[in-house]
Amino acid sequence: MLRWICGNTRQDSTRLLANMARTRLRWSEHIEKRHVYSLGRRVDQMESSQIIGGSRRPRKTILETINKNLEI
Repeated sequence: MLRWICGNTRQDSTRLLANMARTRLRWSEHIEKRHVYSLGRRVDQMESSQIIGGSRRPRKTILETINKNLEI
């Protein structure tokens, strides 16, 4: 309903998702160029076992998200 009121279409949301994927890939390239011991790169290289979670589904790591974006 809100999308209809604002005049947006479903294609607008697909463009937004594609833009987010491109931005995420550009960001990952930037992080890969940084020094090995920088905070951003160390967080990126964390394994899913290092992420503390509750009894729910484990969180998706940034590496899994980037790999999914590369498939698109």
